[in-house]
Amino acid sequence: GGAEGGGGEGGGWVDVGARPGALIVNVGDILHYWSNGLLKSARHRVLGGGWRSRLSLVYFCMPGYDTRIEAPAVLLAGAIARYPTFLCGQRSHFAQGLRDRCGLPDRQLLAAQAGAAEGGAGRA
Repeated sequence: GGAEGGGGEGGGWVDVGARPGALIVNVGDILHYWSNGLLKSARHRVLGGGWRSRLSLVYFCMPGYDTRIEAPAVLLAGAIARYPTFLCGQRSHFAQGLRDRCGLPDRQLLAAQAGAAEGGAGRA
């Protein structure tokens, strides 16, 4: 078992192939948009099993829903932006839908509600 990439629209899955001491970093859609496509958001999966041990560390990081996402001028270098500017929350609806189905609260919404109850603008 191990990491595989691809699998989109008729394409097969390709073994990423772990190398000793290697680090695999998967970039999500937000960084893909922010980098104007320079960083690629790839479909991937991880297969379990096998006889070799491995260490996997998964870390998800996402800007607040009100964060403006647009490619910085330094990345554009005269090129035209491929993606329109948007607020992060406009593209993260899928994540909240999953949290809703699992019965998990939206931490940013709860923090904002708590801040409003205290007379401030709470933020997670």
